[in-house]
Amino acid sequence: MQQAALPIDKLLSHVELTKDLLLRNYLADSRPWVVAYSGGKDSTLVLQLVYELIYSLEKEQRKPVFVIASDTRVEAPNVESYLDQRIKEISVHAAANELPIHAELAQPTAEQSFW
Repeated sequence: MQQAALPIDKLLSHVELTKDLLLRNYLADSRPWVVAYSGGKDSTLVLQLVYELIYSLEKEQRKPVFVIASDTRVEAPNVESYLDQRIKEISVHAAANELPIHAELAQPTAEQSFW
């Protein structure tokens, strides 16, 4: 049975509640955050919301956010390229806007590869 789509006003309400929850948790302590990023729709949405949150804060309120993507070396070359490019773009934009967002692409050594 297919679930009915939420009306736009309820959907926007959910987004605002999510943003508020992110803000309260982000400001709750001084520990840095880590955001796992795969380039898919779910992790892209989470990263977008966190990025917008950091961007909206005063410099004094910001703390480091580490965006970690993992290249498992079993993806198609176009997927690997896409992820690598996104990580570079995140890093460049964050640096240009003085945001404490650090994006890294983790890759296994040959000895640690899937194969």
